[in-house]
Amino acid sequence: MSDDERARAGESHKKMFAEGRAALAPYEAAGRLHFFTGETALFPEITAIPAPGHTPGHSFYRIASQGQHVLVVGDIIHAAEVQFSHPDVTADFDADPAQARATRQRTLAELAETHELIAAEHVSFPGLGHLTQNGSGYQWTAQPYQGAVTKAAE
Repeated sequence: MSDDERARAGESHKKMFAEGRAALAPYEAAGRLHFFTGETALFPEITAIPAPGHTPGHSFYRIASQGQHVLVVGDIIHAAEVQFSHPDVTADFDADPAQARATRQRTLAELAETHELIAAEHVSFPGLGHLTQNGSGYQWTAQPYQGAVTKAAE
């Protein structure tokens, strides 16, 4: 949403600003768009955590419920098969590759140590799992999918 950030963006990223603005326009028109900076409790159960480098304002979200939590890591990983083994590899999608690399390296190290449940958008279904250290990289262990089928109320 920032004209200053758009002006600093590389040519390949400038169109993303227009796309983002178009996607958010209905929320802005309805008065439902609210900006935040830094670590922010959006709701008692959801905290936004700055994760700079991918895009301006890129954030993780920690969702808590009944004493458990999951960290939604957004676009910290684009190619799991490469970046878990080589967290120093960046993608063209990163607006600030050096910052994205530093954020990824720091975050993956922390997650391997804490074994916190992770939700990762660019990781194969179900996209939920845990990390462990594997040499200079990381090993992803998917959380088994446990779907339940129930009979609909008649």
